[in-house]
Amino acid sequence: MPVRSPRADATARRILNAATACFADRGFEGTTTRAIATRAEVTQPLVLHYYGSKQGLFDAVMERYIDEYIEAQSAQWSRDTGDIAFFTEGLAVLFAWMGADPQRTRLLRWARLEGRIQPTKAMIDLGATVTARFEAAQRHGILRADVPTWLAQMVIDATISGYWERREEYCQRSPDLEPEFDARFLAVTMPMMIDTFFTPKAAAKARAELARTTRA
Repeated sequence: MPVRSPRADATARRILNAATACFADRGFEGTTTRAIATRAEVTQPLVLHYYGSKQGLFDAVMERYIDEYIEAQSAQWSRDTGDIAFFTEGLAVLFAWMGADPQRTRLLRWARLEGRIQPTKAMIDLGATVTARFEAAQRHGILRADVPTWLAQMVIDATISGYWERREEYCQRSPDLEPEFDARFLAVTMPMMIDTFFTPKAAAKARAELARTTRA
């Protein structure tokens, strides 16, 4: 890939940011490259020059999300496969990352509704890395051997992403908890997930670690 100038990099980022906002507001089908160009304050041909097509832009947005998540979990990837903190800290990071950007939540909701969650190489590689860590955790006696790793990953994802997708609705039911709603939810679900997927010995260790970090 040719090296871009700082000015070209800035233009590409502006276009990508505009595309992200448009996809989050209207979905893929409701977004045009003209609308993206208008939002980015560039010409439509320039959008196509940098990304080739609307699909190319959407793929770039999704790839950036993968890169951001990998960076957010950078401390976890470097941990030993038998380190229980990969899960106790990793789940908290996942929860915070999913909730940090409402725009991302809306875009991913649109993508699911439109059937546009297609596995890219980055997604496949990330999934393989996570699966390998889960399988290693089973061998280390952290995760229960009778629960398939794919099922554990699916339940964790559904629990956390489902919360952020419906958070506003949940808070409307209990408005008095609004300032602390996220922390309360995580404080309840973390032990539940630990007790569901960890072996008894690992669960006891994880709960002790959670209590220690909470006190700290």
